[in-house]
Amino acid sequence: MSIHEIPGGQVELRDRPTVGGRELLQEEMFALTSHIQRQIERVRREEGRDLLTRDGKPLALDKMADLNEIPSELMDREFVKASHALQRAAVVAFVKAWTLPFPPPTTATVGDLDPELYDALCALVNPRVQRALLGENFGPDALVDPKAQPGGSNASSASGSATPSTTSTVTSSLLNSTENTDTGASSDLPATSTWTSQPTL
Repeated sequence: MSIHEIPGGQVELRDRPTVGGRELLQEEMFALTSHIQRQIERVRREEGRDLLTRDGKPLALDKMADLNEIPSELMDREFVKASHALQRAAVVAFVKAWTLPFPPPTTATVGDLDPELYDALCALVNPRVQRALLGENFGPDALVDPKAQPGGSNASSASGSATPSTTSTVTSSLLNSTENTDTGASSDLPATSTWTSQPTL
């Protein structure tokens, strides 16, 4: 756990999500990577071509190192919605408590946060999300075979299903953020502050 300054107070962040938080991230990552893969396969099936990155290379999720490689034609409404949902899930999964005069965000209330506060929370939680998802299979195969491991039998398939490396790179790109360098971060809750904890996910 660590404590950081946010607009209007302080926030305590989890180093790792709870089971509920982890499952929430898995679900949203699954939705995002599934949509990207469906679009790749649709264009290949209907138009007989590969979607190209902005560098002119065939788009392949398991080789994508930067979200900027995604072509603009892929960024439809569903893509944007899935990206926003993953970001909201990240805030809910890692915020444990804060000193603000209202409860920390849940999946039902995170969208009601002030934009400045929300952006500050995103900047703090995103590096944690990258670490939490690194090496995890949060792609379409993950919910089919929970025993899937990086490099195992589900690591790749002829159909181009999203893989552990796929979801790691996509997530790292989507949630790209500079590591928090707040030197005032602490692992102890200040006794003089009134802390409100997040309800159980």
